[in-house]
Amino acid sequence: MIKRSLKKFKFVNLAFEYFILFSNYFFLPFSKLLETFSKSKLLRRIIFNMYPRNKELLLNTDYGKFIINTNSRIIAKKSYVFNIPYSAMTV
Repeated sequence: MIKRSLKKFKFVNLAFEYFILFSNYFFLPFSKLLETFSKSKLLRRIIFNMYPRNKELLLNTDYGKFIINTNSRIIAKKSYVFNIPYSAMTV
């Protein structure tokens, strides 16, 4: 009941919009920093080695999205570290 009445107030909607806008400005530098660090091959290799065996990871590349299994330590690791599918490396 309170939730419905709050939605009717324009002030609540306006405050929520400003909150979203502020959070975008606040987290933008962090996302840029994280994007820069995620391109480091050494860091990606360390992160891959920390994953447990027999887990599936979603790899989002320029070629599309791929699911890799961490049991395949050679193929999956190269795909994860270089962020491209293994078949694209061998061509």
